Amino acid sequence: MSPSPSIIEDTAPSERTHHVYPACIPISGKIYTDQTGAFHYTSLAGNKYVYILYDYDSNYIMAIPIPSRTKFQLTIAHKTAVKRLQARGLRPRLQRLDNEISEHLKDFLHAENIQFELTPAHLHRRNNAEIALSIYKDHYIAGLCSVDPSFPIHLWCKLLPMSEITLNLLRPSCINPQLSAYAQLYGAFDYNKTPLAPPGIKVLAHLRPENRKSWEPHAEEGFYIGPALQHYRCHRIWFPKSGRERICQTIKWLTHNYAMPAATREQTIMAAAADLTNAIKTQDDSPLLPSISTQTRNILSQLAELFQHGRATTTAQSNPVALSRVQSQTNASPRVQPTAQPAHKTTQVPRVRSKPNIQPPRQATKTRFGRTSFPPLRYQPETFKRSCTSLQRPKTRQHQRQQHNRLDETQRTP
Repeated sequence: MSPSPSIIEDTAPSERTHHVYPACIPISGKIYTDQTGAFHYTSLAGNKYVYILYDYDSNYIMAIPIPSRTKFQLTIAHKTAVKRLQARGLRPRLQRLDNEISEHLKDFLHAENIQFELTPAHLHRRNNAEIALSIYKDHYIAGLCSVDPSFPIHLWCKLLPMSEITLNLLRPSCINPQLSAYAQLYGAFDYNKTPLAPPGIKVLAHLRPENRKSWEPHAEEGFYIGPALQHYRCHRIWFPKSGRERICQTIKWLTHNYAMPAATREQTIMAAAADLTNAIKTQDDSPLLPSISTQTRNILSQLAELFQHGRATTTAQSNPVALSRVQSQTNASPRVQPTAQPAHKTTQVPRVRSKPNIQPPRQATKTRFGRTSFPPLRYQPETFKRSCTSLQRPKTRQHQRQQHNRLDETQRTP
């Protein structure tokens, strides 16, 4: 009969004890291998492919760059991966790979007492390395998209070790889910000892006096390609000017998509004021502070109170009381005031009087034949209407000339 849940909750320890409960966790020793397709660019070291090994027990994904997928290169990459696992206490026992294997790899597996199984053709679900390969490529592409725009793409294989570290730090171990896959193999990762930064970021590395000439700059531009695991708080930097990799300690980050976190001027002043206030209010007889009875100590105490009051005011201003999004309005006046309608309509006198349409008289000009001509008349409705009603249509040229002269006289008279 199983105990009730209430009894289990009562007997469960609520405090940390020194009791140890051992358990046997089976280690399968399974590994899965596969290779990626060709990268778009051949690296500076001549690599074009990535050899992927997935360890089932530690849930670790290992990436090794290779120049080709020949039987010799695959055997060399597999030897390197197996030696890394054996050095950390994980000895492979069974390997599953694709439906092709070389005689060189078979000889190595027999020598290491590792059994192997080939997956059927076009049946990739039996090989867990296919999923591990997809996960690693997504993680690597995400890091490759965050590099500096001027980062040389032929250094892509230099970023593989760092991407392997960051990926396995996010994956839990199958042996102990409380640990990461990286911690299962190499122990806890110390971020203070080995700081990490975005891959491919541009940096300004300091050059030590013994490594530069007398009048040379004190720093040189480079690209961050990963941490230096064997050095304390150092970084691996690639310098395009010299075309080689160096380990540097003092660098400055030159970001392009985001700004590095830094304290503002106001925050720096407030932090200094807080430190000064704590130093003044201390009760210890410090030799750095004057005695309590002196005037200097009294002035410093007043200054500390001012600093403390200023910090409280700044905090209150930075955290204002949240107001309601909708304010209730009472007796709100209309936005447009109504205008009173007049009792009777009044005719408003225009501010600018219209001028009478008076056309200046036409000036006569002489042509080259000695004849007198006048400019054409402008269209005026009243004049045209009067001329049509009072005058008849002429029949001869003499009548037309007489009619033309009459119109001229009519327009010339005011």
